[in-house]
Amino acid sequence: MKKIITTFYFACAVAGMVAAQPSIRIGSIEINFRKNSDTTALSDEQQRSLKNGGADKEQQPSSKDGGAGKKQQPYRRHSRSSFIGVGFIVPNNNSSDSRYYTALGANSYNIDIGMRSWRYTSRQVSFGGGFQYSFYNYRLHDAIDDPAFLKAVTGLETPPSYSIEKQNFRSHSFAISVLARYYIPSINIYVSASAQGDFVFSKHYTLYYPRKGLEEFYSNHAFNPFVASAVAELGGKHFTLFVRYRLTSAFNLSVLPKDLPPLSLGIRLL
Repeated sequence: MKKIITTFYFACAVAGMVAAQPSIRIGSIEINFRKNSDTTALSDEQQRSLKNGGADKEQQPSSKDGGAGKKQQPYRRHSRSSFIGVGFIVPNNNSSDSRYYTALGANSYNIDIGMRSWRYTSRQVSFGGGFQYSFYNYRLHDAIDDPAFLKAVTGLETPPSYSIEKQNFRSHSFAISVLARYYIPSINIYVSASAQGDFVFSKHYTLYYPRKGLEEFYSNHAFNPFVASAVAELGGKHFTLFVRYRLTSAFNLSVLPKDLPPLSLGIRLL
C-alpha cells in the first residue's frame, strides 16, 4: 500500500513539472513533453497556415486564371467599323514655296468613306487593314498662269482671253491601308498610324467662266495614278481626328514643275 501511495505522489509531481515546463533534464538526458494540439511554439505565419488548411489562401493562385491570381476578363479578338470623314487641305496662300501651286484652303477638301477590320493582340494593341473611297477637290489660284501647266494640261499655248472665275483639280480614288492602333484606357482614347495607297481612277482639271460655263481637261500623263500617304489619328469611340501627309507627288513632276500641297487635317465619324 505504501508503494502505491509513493508511486501516485511521484506521478503527480511529474505531471506538475510537465505542465510548468515543456521539458526536464535528468542527468545528461533531456525529456521533451508537448501536446499534439499545442501551437504556442509555432510562429504566427505557421499558425495562420494551419488554420487555412495548410496554405495561406491569400497567396494561393486561382486555378481558373492559370495561376495568375486575379482573374482576367476576356477581350475581343476581332472588330469591324465603317466611317465617313471630311478633311481640309492646309493652304499655302501666303507661302513663297515654289514646290507647290497655291491652293485656297476654304474650298480645298476631301471626302472619305470606308471600312476597317481590326485584330487585337492585347487589350490595348491592335492591327488592321482598311478600304476606302476618296474624293479630292483643290481650288487652285495660279496654276493656269504657269506656261508648263497650261500646255501640259489644257494643250493651249496662251491662257484663254475671257476671264476665269475659278479653277479646280478634282480626283476620285480607291485606297487600301495598313494600320496599327494603341488604346490608352486612362483617358479612353486611342492613337493610330497607317500607311495608305491610293489608285486614282479619275482626275481632271476644270476651268469655270462667268458666262460661258465650265471646261474640263483630262491629262493622264500630267497626273499620277498612284499616290502614297501617311496618316495619324487620335480619337475615341465615335470619332477621330486625323492628319494626312502625302508622301508621293500627285502631279507628274517630269511634266509639271510644281505639285499640290501635301498636308490635310480632318475628322471622321465612326
